[in-house]
Amino acid sequence: MRRVGRGLYDLPRYSKHLEKLVVADTQQAVDAIVRRDGIRVMRGGLVAANGLSLTNCVPAQIVYMTDGASRNVKVGRRIIRFQHVGRKLMAWHGRPAAPVARALDWLGPLASQDPTIIPTLRRVLPDHVKDDLIRNCGDLPRWAVPIAHSVAAQQQQQHEVRDHAH
Repeated sequence: MRRVGRGLYDLPRYSKHLEKLVVADTQQAVDAIVRRDGIRVMRGGLVAANGLSLTNCVPAQIVYMTDGASRNVKVGRRIIRFQHVGRKLMAWHGRPAAPVARALDWLGPLASQDPTIIPTLRRVLPDHVKDDLIRNCGDLPRWAVPIAHSVAAQQQQQHEVRDHAH
């Protein structure tokens, strides 16, 4: 058993290729912290924005949004940052459109003026995510609601056409 952080332990694994012990798995450490502390976490907004092709920035830090306290946790040589966010953003936890809400929060109000945001989201989001975004847009910041409606506008028109056909 190896101590990888305060109150965190793992079973060390040896890599034959590297001929040394492998560093602790960050995601397993985060999962253990979530279980231990009874908190909810979501990956940071920069990771979400990068995953949705809204930025080519790559995170230098490991950041999780949480409904728990803001803090840094050292796991091996890495630092995991837990950043407390409000209940409206944490309301997206577990929802299909959660990465969109996190990305928009990270981009901030200036996202509404960026002409690439809406076309990119229209292109990369599957229909069920667009539906979830519209269904839960009350949990978005006021400035992000028009973006959500614009992203899902084509989706809503298709639903209306199908509804009228039946």
